[in-house]
Amino acid sequence: MFEKKLVKKLIFDEGEIETLIQENYKCIYRYCFYHVRNREVAQDITQDVFLKFIKEIDRYKEYGRLKNYCKKFYQGLHP
Repeated sequence: MFEKKLVKKLIFDEGEIETLIQENYKCIYRYCFYHVRNREVAQDITQDVFLKFIKEIDRYKEYGRLKNYCKKFYQGLHP
């Protein structure tokens, strides 16, 4: 529920983006690293995941945890 409110707030307040990234970065990075086994590549993909999420934030619908939603972007960036 907190994530849903935060995401809605992000649409109107870009200052909250940093909070969202800080809270979810490690999890998304670990997920990427698990799949690519390369630190630099995992960092690049993690950044791309968050950039894509921010770009498409107005399409976000809460289907579960935000981390799971962001993991879908990984699949589109690194098949």
